[in-house]
Amino acid sequence: MCSELCHFSPLCTHSMATPGSQASAELMSAQAVEMPSSDGLSSAEAASRLATYGRNELLDEAKPAWRLYAEQFVEPMPLVIWVAIVIELALAIQYASRR
Repeated sequence: MCSELCHFSPLCTHSMATPGSQASAELMSAQAVEMPSSDGLSSAEAASRLATYGRNELLDEAKPAWRLYAEQFVEPMPLVIWVAIVIELALAIQYASRR
C-alpha cells in the first residue's frame, strides 16, 4: 500500500492519480470522508494555548497614507527606475555641455 502523498508523486507507479485528474479528485474526496471531523483540541488544550499565545488575531498596524505612498518609491523596481533617471540626466547634461 502506498502513502497518502504517494499518488501525487510523479514516481507513483501503482496509480494513475495525478494532480488535477479525476482519480486524484476521487482519492482526495475519499480521504476527506475517512477523516473524523470531531478531532480537534480539547477545551483544556485550547485554554492553555490561548493563555500562552493569545488570540488568533492580526495586529492592527495601520500606517499613515503618506508613509504607504513614500514606501512605494523604495521598492526594488522603482529604485532601478530612479537610477536609470539619474544616469539619463547625467548623460543628457554631459551631451548638452559638449555642444
